[in-house]
Amino acid sequence: MILDHLRSIDDPEDQSFLNDRSLSRMLEDTRQRGFAVREGGEFRPKTSSIAVPILSSGRVEAMMSMIWIRSALTLDAAIRAHATTLHKIAQAI
Repeated sequence: MILDHLRSIDDPEDQSFLNDRSLSRMLEDTRQRGFAVREGGEFRPKTSSIAVPILSSGRVEAMMSMIWIRSALTLDAAIRAHATTLHKIAQAI
């Protein structure tokens, strides 16, 4: 539903993320990691984020994300320090 909505808006800035090849690669990387990442640049260049799924009966019902200022923390440091905790919180929810 979200992808259909983004496609219907037809924002030129979203097009590079919505093409089938880029989207497939991004989704596969996310599945392998178990969480999504945003390293800045493509949306809000001064911030990065990680997001974990909140599942119900094996279905993604929501996402929980953490956003930070890139100059304060690298993506790798944030993953090391917070990904496990975010997963535990998502499981508890």
